[in-house]
Amino acid sequence: MLDAINLPMLYAVQSKKPISYPAMLQAGRYALPASVRAKAMQMESLNEFLRREGQEFMVTYLNDLWKVIEANPQDLVIADGLGAVLEDFDFDKKHFPVFLQLPPAVPPYSGSFYCNGAIDQPDKLLYVVPCFAVDGISTNRRPYVLGGFSSAGEAQAFKETYRRGNIRPLLHIKQMGPFAALPKSDQGRARTTGLVGAVAPAVPTALYFQDTKSGAIWQATALQDGVAAVKPRSTADSPRVVTPLAPQVPGKATEGSGKKVLIKVDK
Repeated sequence: MLDAINLPMLYAVQSKKPISYPAMLQAGRYALPASVRAKAMQMESLNEFLRREGQEFMVTYLNDLWKVIEANPQDLVIADGLGAVLEDFDFDKKHFPVFLQLPPAVPPYSGSFYCNGAIDQPDKLLYVVPCFAVDGISTNRRPYVLGGFSSAGEAQAFKETYRRGNIRPLLHIKQMGPFAALPKSDQGRARTTGLVGAVAPAVPTALYFQDTKSGAIWQATALQDGVAAVKPRSTADSPRVVTPLAPQVPGKATEGSGKKVLIKVDK
């Protein structure tokens, strides 16, 4: 899944351009697994032995994550930072109109920006962020509906569970081109979570809702000119979401594997 670690790493892997890994870890620390986050925090320790241990661990961890991203065809999934509003249930059509919340893109891109993490930090108060420009998602369109409910009671229960935060939206996207630097003339108008530094075009391919406790999946239906393009799938028939970008638990790097040293260990 794309988050504050995987998106900057994806940019680094694809572009082969240097990024600030300290800035990435500072901005994206919350996205790390708890055990890895503890090791990352050790890099700021006043104890030089703990600091060294944390640095060495994170070098291996990021090298392994680089290899995972580089080796796997990306099924890009936006979850972290994605907002979705279920509007009032349509009792005649038996579905919820879905309104996705992402900031609007700026020219030459269309649709909405999804930005996360950091690839640089020019000053203490500003991160430079990587983004996808997701075409077909805008602030004034409702491109999906969520249906397939057997009754109004089932729909009501779903919405109440969603409001409690136990169901999350997952937007699958397909990357349509490489990352490119946003012209400086447009950067000031493109602030989201930071200053937009690089953008790759993408299109949405599917929208799912996942119960974070049971793992159940509901698939939303894409609209074409306000009409459902396909019949909504039921929960039982909906496919499971795969997340090839999920960080792996790092192991010892294999000698001679061509590993890339992403952050340096202090001498």
